[in-house]
Amino acid sequence: MRSSVRPAGLSGDGGPQGPNPAAPQPGQAAPLVQGGFRNDRCDFCGQEDHEGKAILVRFVISDITPNSVRFEQAYSDDGGRNWETNWIAVDTRIGDAE
Repeated sequence: MRSSVRPAGLSGDGGPQGPNPAAPQPGQAAPLVQGGFRNDRCDFCGQEDHEGKAILVRFVISDITPNSVRFEQAYSDDGGRNWETNWIAVDTRIGDAE
């Protein structure tokens, strides 16, 4: 499955950018990533430019339950041999949706 969602990009300090890390910066097109859901897990991987160098970005959605979900983002500057996780979030429902 292919998708055109954009994983969180890098800010100047290497962390997610802005209040909505999934949004491209003004004037930037969202790069395409490949991936999708398989066995209750979603993996996306694509290429991004960081300071003039092409790097790989991986975004994983896992541990999906009716009340929680885990997100993880990692980068690789060596073609995917090594990954540096720079962002993990676990979202938990705190009450009934209104």
